[in-house]
Amino acid sequence: MLFNDRPVTVTPFEEVKSSYTLYIRPHSETDVDFRCPGDTHWKRTKYGKTVKTAYGPIRISKSDNFDKGFIGEEIFVNVIPVRSMAKRLIGGLHIVKDQKDANVLRLTLSSANPYLSASTLNALIAAYNQHSIDDKNRIARNTEAFIVDRIAALSKDLGGIDSQIERLKILN
Repeated sequence: MLFNDRPVTVTPFEEVKSSYTLYIRPHSETDVDFRCPGDTHWKRTKYGKTVKTAYGPIRISKSDNFDKGFIGEEIFVNVIPVRSMAKRLIGGLHIVKDQKDANVLRLTLSSANPYLSASTLNALIAAYNQHSIDDKNRIARNTEAFIVDRIAALSKDLGGIDSQIERLKILN
């Protein structure tokens, strides 16, 4: 089973301090059995329910890829600390500028799992694009605020000049 076609998702609710393998066995469409390393017996819970484990609270949810064919099958999920996984991914990330004067970068991510690599690169590109959009929107808002302030100041100045012209007309 690969990264992109997993039938269940495991969500830890505390920082994962060390890697471990969680064993999961779908029991039915509503219930799932699981055990952590060192457990001698399987425990049963409902999908989507938060449960306590020796590694902290987790939730096991069905993914969009879940179907009845997974019932009774043993699935193992490697739970890895975020920093450890980030170091692994960064270690496999290569960035090369395509041409000397170009603004195009070539990103490659070497990993044992090509689906994880593709998903990570797509997420990295999406985050970069969103950051660029947010930055351009911030600049546009600041420019608009500057223009509005300048127009207000110019209107005030012109209003003062109009008043002076009126006074001069009255005096003459």
